[in-house]
Amino acid sequence: MAGISALYLQDFYGYLLVFTRFAGFFSSAPLFSEQRINIRLRLLLTLLLTLIIAPAVEQHLPKTMPSQSFIFDLMLMGELLLGVFAGMIGRVLIAALDIAGSLIGFQMGLANAFINSPATAQQTGLPTAYISIMAVLLIFVTGFHQTMIMMMIESYALFQPGNLESFTTLTGDMANTFTRFMSASFLLGLQVGAPVTILGLVMMSAAGIVNRLMPQIQVFFILQPLQILLGFIVLTLSLTIVLSYYIQDFALKYQSLWNMG
Repeated sequence: MAGISALYLQDFYGYLLVFTRFAGFFSSAPLFSEQRINIRLRLLLTLLLTLIIAPAVEQHLPKTMPSQSFIFDLMLMGELLLGVFAGMIGRVLIAALDIAGSLIGFQMGLANAFINSPATAQQTGLPTAYISIMAVLLIFVTGFHQTMIMMMIESYALFQPGNLESFTTLTGDMANTFTRFMSASFLLGLQVGAPVTILGLVMMSAAGIVNRLMPQIQVFFILQPLQILLGFIVLTLSLTIVLSYYIQDFALKYQSLWNMG
């Protein structure tokens, strides 16, 4: 009976490590950690994935339990940290939509038109919410949410629970990796908002020239409706291209996550 109890305890220990990593991921990852998703559903999804994934990654799990409790706590903290880190990287890339929407909103004069964003569950500008809805839809249509989960499964080959060397590599490269993804997110947001931003700069430059030539005309007052109209036209025409580029770049950057450094 003691041997059977030890066997079941060892299995439970492996499942607990897998559950902790995925719990950290689902608590911070975009789409999965939004406030509108019931926390019980997130917990149920984590439990179901743990039951499915733990046997598949069994060869990467520790064979024996640590004899000291503080080592056990450190291993759980390491698993939680890895899951949260992977989720936060996805959230950083999703933040590119907020950057692009803010640029578009300023150029169209709609920066103060607020609505709930489906990507961040917070008050954000109308262009940001519009772009976020389309991007989230494309993420689910293309099945990239499944790729994010597969990336977590692949992490077990690189960062094995209880392996101090791999955990040291993770913590050493974490700040550098996070900075690199922040820079990539800003660049990606600028690229997504580039068509409307370029249009706004051209229109503002033209309005400035006209205002200098004819100061008696309220050029900027007349330009505002045209600015909004042309902004929506350019956004509609370019949305398919920029969002396709965003999804592809998002996938490439996120799949390169474990090539840290």
